[in-house]
Amino acid sequence: MSYEIEFEVRQSDAGAELVPCGKLAETIRAHLAAERMKEAVALLVTSPPQIGDQLIAECSKASRTLRERLADAFFQARDYERAARSADALGDPARAASYLEASYELGKAAALWVQAGDLVRAAALYEKNLDFLEAADLYVKVKEFLRAAECYERGGAFYQAGVLYLRTGRHERAIELLQRVDRLQDYYAEANRLLGSYFERTGNEELAIARYVEVVRSRALDAATLEVHVRLAELYAARGYQKQAEALLRGVLRADPSHAIASKALHGLPAPEGPRPEIVVPAPAAPTEIVVPATTVPAVEVGAAPLDLPAEPSETVVRAEPALEAIWSLPLFAGLAADELRALAALADKVHVAAGGTLIEQDRPGEALYVVLEGKVGITRSEGGQTIELGVLGRGSAVGEMSLVDEGPTSAQVSALTEVTALRFPMERLRQRLAACERTELRVLRVLARSLSGRLRASNERFSRPAERG
Repeated sequence: MSYEIEFEVRQSDAGAELVPCGKLAETIRAHLAAERMKEAVALLVTSPPQIGDQLIAECSKASRTLRERLADAFFQARDYERAARSADALGDPARAASYLEASYELGKAAALWVQAGDLVRAAALYEKNLDFLEAADLYVKVKEFLRAAECYERGGAFYQAGVLYLRTGRHERAIELLQRVDRLQDYYAEANRLLGSYFERTGNEELAIARYVEVVRSRALDAATLEVHVRLAELYAARGYQKQAEALLRGVLRADPSHAIASKALHGLPAPEGPRPEIVVPAPAAPTEIVVPATTVPAVEVGAAPLDLPAEPSETVVRAEPALEAIWSLPLFAGLAADELRALAALADKVHVAAGGTLIEQDRPGEALYVVLEGKVGITRSEGGQTIELGVLGRGSAVGEMSLVDEGPTSAQVSALTEVTALRFPMERLRQRLAACERTELRVLRVLARSLSGRLRASNERFSRPAERG
């Protein structure tokens, strides 16, 4: 079926312009009213943009059914922007979001998914669109803390990432990132407070003192740092720095005269000369929960006298990136940029496998990619009641990568020949990361394709040799 489109000439400041007459829009509306979607879509595909705008305006007061058909017709005609406008006018942000998603307008689609209440889908789209901070904020709201941490890290919000990595038990990654918070950035003092607390819990008080000193030096005494001053004073006192401990505690009591712990600690310091006047220790105040916010917290300046602090211990930077170091030269990830490698490294768990243990079981779905850090693994295949040895791999080798492209049963078994330390990348988590960043996914899949091609070529050569000799 064919239709004629009538035009009229209209004059404007830009000159003469051909504008389609209203009959075309009327014809499309008639098709929609009669549920002839195929005909309506065919006309929309070949119509100038003004017809679409005209239809949206004319149908604004039409029945909901007709407006829904118009939105669907725009979508089928691949006019995603007008499809989304029509759906949004219907008060259907989910439909509008799906239309924009189809056109790869991921940021706009994500905002509409937020309106629709699907925060998980919105976060995934923001992440795919490289809007990492927006994605991270939404992942926090839905309690997907690990994915939130990964997005904060990729977005350069190292403090927020470190806090969430601590919360999810990925302590090494948390410490590495908290140490990367710049002195001029927000949360520098809070990052050092967390580092100090972590080093104390792990028995490294020298590093804890260094971090607490950073808090004192980088931020005036305020409500958020009172406890750091007190704890630093206690550590100094235990090491014989009585003068510095007293200065810290008196500063705390000037800011908060009712601070029970500071009063008790000051009362317990040895007097430099003669008896120290008795200090009344008030009842301890109820502990206040420290909430780590996602935005800058203004400091409550109360003032503090300069402190005569002893030379701080030499600071040791804790290397906490074994995953990044191990995968840097891995052929599978050789084409990735540093930020992509960091995002992947954050997915790994360090595992220890005793000699004789199994990393990958044959004929089972591949659950993880392994990168060997220490030790040796053997690759075998059971076939016809026999075990065929396929090879031995050591430090820096990867196994299980083919499960990224083939979710079927594994073709071989990988076992520890010695005690093995390896990085384990859960396959589902790895697939999610690659799906969230098409650039990374394309580069990894390209390497896998070359690897598969090489294996196929080698197999063909092995099978062709007997025929050539014959």
